[in-house]
Amino acid sequence: MKLKSIKADDEVIAKEGVSALSVSELQAACRARGMRSLGLTEEQLRQQLTEASCSSPGPFPLELCPLRFVDLTLISVFQASRPT
Repeated sequence: MKLKSIKADDEVIAKEGVSALSVSELQAACRARGMRSLGLTEEQLRQQLTEASCSSPGPFPLELCPLRFVDLTLISVFQASRPT
């Protein structure tokens, strides 16, 4: 269900443009996609959302789109904490 909502949001954003969103809308869109939404500038939020848009090309199928942009810092921390 949430994936359909994100896909629908992406279609609206693609049509109207990321620049049409207010800061609170940018934060909500980023949060819905599991991305950082607080402590970023308006431009950083716009860039993050643009990069994570399901309409942008990427190596994963659309069904996995929200999972496509995992925070690399978290991955690095996880890998560093694994026993060798």
